[in-house]
Amino acid sequence: MRRSYSVSLSEKTMVRETRHLWVGNLPETVVDDELVRFFSRYGRVETVHILPRRAPDGSRAAFVDFVDIKSAVKAHETKLQLGSRELRTNYNEPGSRFTPGQHQNRYGGGRPSNDGGNGWKG
Repeated sequence: MRRSYSVSLSEKTMVRETRHLWVGNLPETVVDDELVRFFSRYGRVETVHILPRRAPDGSRAAFVDFVDIKSAVKAHETKLQLGSRELRTNYNEPGSRFTPGQHQNRYGGGRPSNDGGNGWKG
């Protein structure tokens, strides 16, 4: 006998805490070393990967991987400001890395624009 059940949209889209963060709304001139220094105040940073794709407003996004979950949680729960930009973060699973054409909000912050998901809106 098969059981049927339903899962709400919020349960499907919830992201569990991980040591991996997606970081958005970065200045277009940001470099890896700058992000390592910035996020080191929350714990040891293992790797940083800045995405090559840029939003229409010039902002960038990156993946920041911490050594432990506690550090990622601390960074995610803090209001982050880099230069004049307020950063957006979300937890990320390493297998769900960004691919062109996907909605930016799947990886944290923002909302899809009305151009079919090819641009970002803050």
